[in-house]
Amino acid sequence: MVVGERYGRLTTVREMAKRNHGHVMWECICDCGNTTYVQRDRLLNGHTRSCGCMKIKRDKPNIDITGQRFGRLVATEWVGSKKRGEYKTAVWKCRCDCGTVKEIARTDLMSGRVVSCGCRKLEYVTKHGGYKDRLYNIWSGMRDRCNNPHNRYYQDYGARGISICDEWNDYGVFKEWAYKNGYDESAVFQECTIDRIDVNGDYEPSNCRWVSILVQANNTRRTIKVEMDGEIKSVKQWCAFFNCKYGTALSRKNRGIDIREWFGVELPYKVVRLV
Repeated sequence: MVVGERYGRLTTVREMAKRNHGHVMWECICDCGNTTYVQRDRLLNGHTRSCGCMKIKRDKPNIDITGQRFGRLVATEWVGSKKRGEYKTAVWKCRCDCGTVKEIARTDLMSGRVVSCGCRKLEYVTKHGGYKDRLYNIWSGMRDRCNNPHNRYYQDYGARGISICDEWNDYGVFKEWAYKNGYDESAVFQECTIDRIDVNGDYEPSNCRWVSILVQANNTRRTIKVEMDGEIKSVKQWCAFFNCKYGTALSRKNRGIDIREWFGVELPYKVVRLV
């Protein structure tokens, strides 16, 4: 290498006397005017071709999210990149439902960390007295997994057509229903969760209840339920009732054994069937 050679946007100025962990370093000037110091090997193999301005001044973002909605925000225009730690992230101009335009990092939008210009929290603090209310977080999470395609649980809710009744879009109405129908703000963790009675139905007063996480776990699309003389329980619940191991009952089911023999006891029921 000699002085004056070009590598991408970089032009070599001089070889540095000091080595960087044994690597030969060159002082280079970039077409944008910045001075930078680059390992010789990185110049020769094409790994480094600018001071970094090439990444910042790309003509297009690597992922186009124009027109996509993230909570209350709609991405309208890519405006460039900004440094976050050791990496750069794309920044998008977004329009909030309240009319505010704000520049937000794409990673914050995609992860669901930012879903408004800040108006949502402000509305809650003004109207409901604080954003740390557990019930408000339940309400907010319920709406997000039904309405936000980027929520990690959206495929099990909004994508399946699960929605929230119009009246519950008002937190005050939802809060009033919750306290009248069993919500306990002092309940220990996972002992008071919102559950849809019909797992294929919407979030609405006639289809929701407050139950423990264990009850909720026995009421999913994957739950195997058995009716015995009109009483319906999950296989796990019947196993606990008959003191039978769940794995044993499941193995018998998978081997095609008659349902009356799954639990290892003689069943005192006339009607025993899957539901």
